[in-house]
Amino acid sequence: MPLNDVLTLVLFFGALALVTPLLGRYIARVFSDEPTFLTPLIKPLERWLFALAGVDPLREQTGRSYLGSLIVAHIVGIGVLTLFLATRVLGLDAPEGTSLVSLTILESLNLAVSLVTNTDWLFRVDLPWDPWTYALAFGIPHFLSAAAGLAVAMVLIRGLTRSRAGTVGTFAVDMTRGVLYVLLPLALVAALVLAALGVPQSLDGPLTVTTLEGAHQTLPLGPWASGVAIKLLGSNGGGALAAGSAHPFENPSALSNLWEAFLLLVIGAALTNTLGRKAGRRTEGWALFAAMLVLALLAVGGLYAALSGTSLNGQEVRLGLFGSALFSALGTASSGGALTVAPEDLSALGHLVTLLGMQTGEVVFGGVGSGLYGLVLFVILALFLAGLMVGRTPSYLGKKIEVRDVQWTIGAVLILPVCALIGTAIALHLGLFPEGASTSAAQGFTHVLYTLTSTAANNGSGFATLPSGGEGALALTAFVMLLGRLGAFAAVVALASNLAAKKPAPPSLGTLPTTTPLFVGFVVLIVLTLGGLTFFPALTLGPLAERTALSASVISVPALSPANVRP
Repeated sequence: MPLNDVLTLVLFFGALALVTPLLGRYIARVFSDEPTFLTPLIKPLERWLFALAGVDPLREQTGRSYLGSLIVAHIVGIGVLTLFLATRVLGLDAPEGTSLVSLTILESLNLAVSLVTNTDWLFRVDLPWDPWTYALAFGIPHFLSAAAGLAVAMVLIRGLTRSRAGTVGTFAVDMTRGVLYVLLPLALVAALVLAALGVPQSLDGPLTVTTLEGAHQTLPLGPWASGVAIKLLGSNGGGALAAGSAHPFENPSALSNLWEAFLLLVIGAALTNTLGRKAGRRTEGWALFAAMLVLALLAVGGLYAALSGTSLNGQEVRLGLFGSALFSALGTASSGGALTVAPEDLSALGHLVTLLGMQTGEVVFGGVGSGLYGLVLFVILALFLAGLMVGRTPSYLGKKIEVRDVQWTIGAVLILPVCALIGTAIALHLGLFPEGASTSAAQGFTHVLYTLTSTAANNGSGFATLPSGGEGALALTAFVMLLGRLGAFAAVVALASNLAAKKPAPPSLGTLPTTTPLFVGFVVLIVLTLGGLTFFPALTLGPLAERTALSASVISVPALSPANVRP
C-alpha cells in the first residue's frame, strides 16, 4: 500500500478516535435524560409527542414488555409500508418512455421487510423511484430502523450497568430520543456537508439537459444528499440510483468517499464510549474500540489485496484502489451494505473478504447498535472460554457470567449462521435463484451464499446478476431478513434483562481483566475463529473452490516427453 494511502488510513481512523468520546458522551447524556445543548430546542417537542402518545417517560418496561413493543412496532411498520408500496405506481414522475411499475403484494412485502429491518436489500435495482415516494418509503424507515438498533444497544448497556433492576427502559422513549436527539441532528449536518461536496438535493425529479454535442441527457435528480446521509449514518445501505454508493450523484469525489465511509462508522464507534461512560470504566469502551479497529484494518487490508490482484472491472475507478477498498470493506463488515465496487465482479479473494465481514457478525464498529451488542456477545463468549481455560471467574463489568447468560449469548450468535446456511440450502434445493448458475458451480454457489448471508445479516449488499423475481425467493429472503433481525433482538433483550437483575461485584484477584491488549487480541481471535469455523464448509464450496479452480486453470504442467526432458 503506498505511503499516502497509509497516511490517509491513519488520519481516517484517527479522526474517528477523536470524535468517539465526544459523540459517546453526548449519547450517554441523551439516554440518561441529562441536559444537552439541543435540550432547549427539542425537549418541548419530545414532551408533546409523549403526551400525544400517552407515554409516561418515567414508567419503564420489563425485558419481556420491551421486546413485545419492539416486535409490534416492526409488524405495524411492515404492514403500513407494504400497503403504501402496493398502492403506488412507480415511474409517474420519470421522463417519457420510462416504463411504469406496480409492485405486487409479495414484492411490496419483501421490500417493506427489507426497509423496516434495516437491510435495504432491493430485489430489483431498476425500479423507477420518484423523489417523493423515495423520501417517504426509504427516509422514514431509515430513521426508525436505525433507532430500533440504537434502542436495543441501550437496553444491553442498562443490563450491564444496572444493579438488581427489573426494568430495562421504555421502548417509545428510546425510539423518540434516538431519532430526535441523535439521528436527526447528525443527518442534518451530514446532508449539509454532502450537498457542499456536490451531492444533489432536489424534489423536482429528473432533469433533461442538452449536451455540448446537441444530444439530450436525463439527470436523475432527487433528495440524494439527505437520503445518503441517513442511509449511511443509520447503516441502511441500498439507494435509489441502483449503484450502491458508486454513483457520482451519491459519491462524487474522493473526499465525499472518505466522509461517507466516516458516516458508516461514527455512531457505532461512539457507542463503545457510551458503554464505558455508563459503566464508569472508560477503558472498557476503548478496549472494544481497539478490537473493532483491528478487525477493520484486517477487512480493509484484505479487500485492498483482493482488488490489487484483479483488473479494474468492478471497481469505481474515480475513487481509486484505496478508496474502493476502504469504503467497500467497511460497508460489508459494518452492516451498511453500501459498496463502491460491484460484488459480482470481485475476485474469489474479494468474495471471501466481504463474506467474512458479514459472517463474523458485522462487528467492525457495526450498524447503529448492532455493532456494539454484537461485539459484547463475543466478549462474553471470550470470557466464558477463557474462564474455562485458566480457572478465572467469567464476569464482565462486575456482572457474573452464568449458564443462562451464555445460553442467550450463543442463541444470539447462532441466529446469523442458522438463517444464512439453512436459507442457502433451501434456495439451492428448490432452485430459487437460477441466475446463480452463472459461470461455474463454485461461483454460482458463492452468489447464492452471498445473497442469503447479506439478507440474514441485514446487510443488504448483493449481486446485480442475481435478481430475486420469483415468489419463492421473495418469500424466503423476507423471512430470513425478519428472523435475522428480530431473532437477534429477542436474544439480546433477554440477555440484558437477565444481567440487569444481578448485583455487580467489585473485581477481585479471580476476575479476568478485560482491558489488556492480550484480551483484546483474544476477542479478535474468537470473532474470526467462530465466524470462520461456522461458515468454513460453505466457504470451501464457494469462494475457496472458486479460487482453487482459477489456480488450476492458470497453472499448466507440461507433459513429460523426450522433447522437454533434459538429461
